[in-house]
Amino acid sequence: RNQKYNEWYELTHRQPRWSQLRESVLVRDNRTCHCGSTICLQAHHLSYKHVGLDIEINDLVTVCRSCHSKIHKVK
Repeated sequence: RNQKYNEWYELTHRQPRWSQLRESVLVRDNRTCHCGSTICLQAHHLSYKHVGLDIEINDLVTVCRSCHSKIHKVK
């Protein structure tokens, strides 16, 4: 990803709409990652087709930081 995209992505995720979506996803998923973890939870985009404020709750899933890193293969 390029710098401009990264800046846009970060700005989008500071908006109240993102906070509401994230909280809705965590509640829907019982604040639990598929691995069973309940700490360091994040909302992961299943698809980047709708990244931004037009994203829908069904495009997101709750994951812990560890699983999120594995998904994106970040070490």
